[in-house]
Amino acid sequence: MRTSSRTFCCVLMLLSSLGLSAQNVPTQLTVTGQTVDPKGSAIGFATIILMNQADTTRTYGAASDTAGRFTLEAPRGTYTLKASFIGYEPLSQDLQLTHSSDLGKLTLKPSAIGMEAVVVKGEMITREADRFVVNVADTPLAIGQTAKEMLQISPGVWVDEKNGLSVNGKSNPQVIINDRIVRETGEDLINYLSTIKAEDIQRIEVIPMGGVEYDASSQGGVIKITLRRQRENGLEGSLSMRYGVSLTRHFTQNIQPSFTLNYMVNKWRFYTTLSEYNWKGNGYQNLITQYDNGNSLTILSRNKTHNDWPTLRAGSVYEINDRHSVGVELNLRGYIPGKTDNFNQSEEINNGLTTWIDEQNVHQWKNRSFNVTANYIAKLDTVGSQFKLLVDYYHSRGLNWGDNQSHYTGALLFDSITDSYSNSLSNLYSITGDFEIKTGKRGRIKTGLKYSYRDINSDNVWNYYQNDVVYPIPDLTFINGYTENIAALYGNYSVSFANKISLSAGIRGEYTYATPRQNTLTGIDPQNYFSFFPNANLSIPLDSKENHTLIFSYARKINRPWYRNLIPYRESNGNNMYFEGNPHLKPAYANDYSISWVFKRRYNLTLGVQQVTDAISQVILSETTGSTTALIVMPDNLQKNNIFYASLNLPVEVTPWWKINANLMGGYLQSSTQEIAQTQWSFQGNMSNTFTLTKNLYYMLEGRYNSPFIQGNIKALNSYDVSTSVRYSFLKNKLSVTLSLNDIFNSSGKERLILFGSGFRTDGVGQWNFRRLGLSLRYNFKSGKEFRTKQIETGEGQEAQGGQGGGGLGR
Repeated sequence: MRTSSRTFCCVLMLLSSLGLSAQNVPTQLTVTGQTVDPKGSAIGFATIILMNQADTTRTYGAASDTAGRFTLEAPRGTYTLKASFIGYEPLSQDLQLTHSSDLGKLTLKPSAIGMEAVVVKGEMITREADRFVVNVADTPLAIGQTAKEMLQISPGVWVDEKNGLSVNGKSNPQVIINDRIVRETGEDLINYLSTIKAEDIQRIEVIPMGGVEYDASSQGGVIKITLRRQRENGLEGSLSMRYGVSLTRHFTQNIQPSFTLNYMVNKWRFYTTLSEYNWKGNGYQNLITQYDNGNSLTILSRNKTHNDWPTLRAGSVYEINDRHSVGVELNLRGYIPGKTDNFNQSEEINNGLTTWIDEQNVHQWKNRSFNVTANYIAKLDTVGSQFKLLVDYYHSRGLNWGDNQSHYTGALLFDSITDSYSNSLSNLYSITGDFEIKTGKRGRIKTGLKYSYRDINSDNVWNYYQNDVVYPIPDLTFINGYTENIAALYGNYSVSFANKISLSAGIRGEYTYATPRQNTLTGIDPQNYFSFFPNANLSIPLDSKENHTLIFSYARKINRPWYRNLIPYRESNGNNMYFEGNPHLKPAYANDYSISWVFKRRYNLTLGVQQVTDAISQVILSETTGSTTALIVMPDNLQKNNIFYASLNLPVEVTPWWKINANLMGGYLQSSTQEIAQTQWSFQGNMSNTFTLTKNLYYMLEGRYNSPFIQGNIKALNSYDVSTSVRYSFLKNKLSVTLSLNDIFNSSGKERLILFGSGFRTDGVGQWNFRRLGLSLRYNFKSGKEFRTKQIETGEGQEAQGGQGGGGLGR
């Protein structure tokens, strides 16, 4: 209790000192210099600190610019000068400051360093106790690339153009860009990441198990992208165009123009990105269902789809002074209508009688969303303590309408004409306050709270036509609603000991109150529960040079039932197949234990087990009514779901011109439903090869493989793909051209599934993405003059802490 009171008093003193800092300022002297490595090359974004030896609370700091140069001001006195950067030994020396001085070059030596950090690869990849860090800034690999392509060479990350991202085999990680949670998922997320140019990224953090500062629902891990801070007054930006076309008889085409503009003047930074993703393509799906009673259903589906998604991202950051900044960002997405034409041919056999069905479904939609995020950052001292306030509002609206025509021949003779319309509206509000305090030389306390409120309403109307008369279909006409409140509070303490052992431990509490509703149903119980979510990481070096390190990790996470899964009405999903919600669905809790071995400073091997209570999975049941048998797709809680896994991350530099990043993941699954108990081995792997052919010419070869896996009573068969590309830059890297061949063997978009249960088996195959040739052009432009970095009173460089990006909210 005394420690808490003392800390609180110190914080109050620090806060009050903010208002006095402008009074009685002594004469300032200027200190300049440059941070370099042993070869004399500049080290950009290093942290420089002057600490007064007589009064250690008087500390002055700056971050070096891209050329390693720094400038700071301090009054006369005797100081300890410290210079540091991730991947290098910290430099410390005494300095008697009697007049303005140029310190010349400060040489930092490469080493495994950092509180709670273990260096995996000095130049680009580091391994911290709970995450991988990819230092993208100033690497030649970033030229002409996008955020999506940099993630493809990041440890532990899988990029699937249709299903989105995964981290070490866990799908749907929470993606955060400069403190803003990205709401897009799946294919939409990949398209969005393709609009962010890699040259704008400072670093990428891959967190397999998110800490207590992140939502407890981040079961798939966290990917943080920090955009670089523009360090020059003036204007910079880029123009780009990406084009792809299929090389098979199944036509697909994508066009993605993009325009980015950043402008900085004194304390103001403005940024905007305008892009459009236009996609046209074909796909197919074949399903064959055999029932134990001798009935069968065969469905052959073909579709043509046209999507057009314009997006606008704009924002501004204002630095009030060295300690305070505010930022706001607006994201707008979508409005142009999209369309899908489906053509289905079915053969249904019931009791020996055959019916053939020809269907044509025309589905159109017009969706839009916008997201407004604002933040306020207050630095409480010069060694990294800060307060951060985030406010977020997300709004989306979707309009969907369809026309369906069916023609029956054989045992059943009739035609059917129906139409449907739905209007969905979603609003999400959240506010987050984070407080971080440096305690002593090696400790850090983080605490914060968050509240979010979500409201969803969806109207659905179905009609059928007979003799030009419209009749409603009551079983398919409904109004859905969902209200969700989540309140969270967390605290975390991390410390690095003198023997280089580091520990981080915390706990998060979340309270959930959610009410699903449906106008034709009653008795849907609300979701009402509170849970604790502890998290811990322990890092133990095994030798004095930290060539080998053990990292022990634990995290507890939650998977909440989505509102649509809780409402028990049936919705048609094609011939004799329905989706039905489950009002008795419970949240799933996962306990994840792992031990990681970082060896030779660059390779990482992780062994772990994930125990999931009430895991949520889709199950498929068969139901016979009269002479008709149908499949019911329903979410349910599994009785058992344990995953034993091993992952190996290998960032290998074979030669100075050949770099490999390989991610291998193996697992053993134990699961059971009410009907089926299963065990299965699975394997996933991806590898990217980057060859530097000349200074400006790069060749890349990438591959991915997934072994068969089972979820509930759905089994997905193996899948793989191989892609290649070549990139060349001109005009001092202002113009870059990339030519790519994606999915050389035309396999990545193919899905092969087996659905099995009591009384039936379905074999299915479908494909939506195909082998395609791609061409990408990007031109970067810049105007303005270089300026010296102003004093930044912080114990760690802003970029090292996720600083204010040239294209993102400030920190």
